[in-house]
Amino acid sequence: MTIRAGVNLKSLLARVNQAASAHGKKTELAKFLRVRLVTVSQWLSLDRAPNGEITLLMQKWVIAQENNKNAPSSPLKKSYN
Repeated sequence: MTIRAGVNLKSLLARVNQAASAHGKKTELAKFLRVRLVTVSQWLSLDRAPNGEITLLMQKWVIAQENNKNAPSSPLKKSYN
């Protein structure tokens, strides 16, 4: 089942999907967000939608990836999943 998401969320997830397409990047993103890899895969396949906090963190990660900067290991102190 595909989530019902607005244009902005779908656009962000498409950007994240592109940035995470290289080997190991989905795992890196999962560690950055402190969620399971399967959860990231569900978000990127539009099977589930991330919450607001995770969406903002995804945006931060994808901007860093697009700017060829190393994303910090994790901005979170607790798990959101």
